[in-house]
Amino acid sequence: CFGDLERDADGLARTSLVAGDGEVCVWMDEHFHFIHVFTEGGGIALEPMTWAPDAFNSGDGLLALLPGGSFAGRWGLNTHREVS
Repeated sequence: CFGDLERDADGLARTSLVAGDGEVCVWMDEHFHFIHVFTEGGGIALEPMTWAPDAFNSGDGLLALLPGGSFAGRWGLNTHREVS
């Protein structure tokens, strides 16, 4: 898990994976303060998160919604592949 994410002028944090001539970028708005990176069987996953590991105990980023409450955040993917 990585926190203290750097943000662009537009307030988005971006994380990219590059392999060969391709790239995938995960972007997330200011509601996401952490990104979890998972590896398994040669694959990699990036997951935007509002909370840190063990947030139930530390409270770091923990978001508690009351009954009827809601949460809205934005994240997405961009891909790029060089064309030769």
